[in-house]
Amino acid sequence: MSNVAKRTIILAAVLCAACLVAAPAPAGGIRVLRAEDLRDAVRLYLAQREGTAAERLDLSFRSVPDSIGINAETFVLRVGMGSSTRARGPLGFVVEVVVDGQTVHRCMVTAVIRTYDTVLVADRTIPRAVTPAADDLRLLRIETTGIDRALVAALDDLAGRRTRRVITRGSILYADLFEGVPLIRQGSPVSVRVTSGSVSITAEGIACQDGRIGELIEITVPGKAGRLKAWVADDRTVAIRAD
Repeated sequence: MSNVAKRTIILAAVLCAACLVAAPAPAGGIRVLRAEDLRDAVRLYLAQREGTAAERLDLSFRSVPDSIGINAETFVLRVGMGSSTRARGPLGFVVEVVVDGQTVHRCMVTAVIRTYDTVLVADRTIPRAVTPAADDLRLLRIETTGIDRALVAALDDLAGRRTRRVITRGSILYADLFEGVPLIRQGSPVSVRVTSGSVSITAEGIACQDGRIGELIEITVPGKAGRLKAWVADDRTVAIRAD
C-alpha cells in the first residue's frame, strides 16, 4: 500500500466519505494516486456508509484507473454511488479529486458487491394458518444479493403471527409470508352486539371468517337467515350498528 493510501486511511475515519491526503508533494510537484488508493477510498466509503453491515459485503473490483497524476500538495477524495441507493450488485462509484474546493479530476470505479446473511428456512413443510415452532425451522447462510423482500430475522419475530399459505420445506422465511394471528377465528362463538341509537342488544353468533380488531367479518346468528356483517371489537365480541 502506498504512503498516500496509508494517510488516506488514517484521515478517512474522521472525514467520512471524503479522504484527505496531506503529505508533502514529491519532486516535480506531481503526486501519483494509484489504483490501490482508489480501491481503499471505496472500501472506506462503504465501511462508513454501511456501518456494521459492511462486514456482510463481498466487494470485487472490476474497473479501476491504473493511476492519476495530481499537481497539488493536498487534496480530498470524494466517493459517491450516484443514483444507487443500495450497496449490492453491479455498482459504479464516482471518485472525485477535489483541490481547494474545486473538482480537478473525476473517475469511475466499477465493482460488484455480493451480500450474505444467515436466514431462517423451513425445515419441514409448514401448513397454512400456523405459527412455526423452533423445530420447524433451521438457519442457513446464503447469498442475499438478489433478495428484495424483507426476511424474518429471528423466531421471536413470529410471535403472534401465522403463515398466510403453505410454506414448503427448504423455503426462505420472508416477512410477507406471515400475518397477525386473528383475534376471532372462523367457527368460533362470538357475542354479537347490535346497537341502534342509544339501544343495544346482545345475541350469540358464530364467526364465518377470521378477523382482527377493526375488521369486518361475516357471522351467523341462530334464528336469522343468511349471514350478517359485523366489526371485530375484541377477541369475543363483534358489533353491528343498525342505524
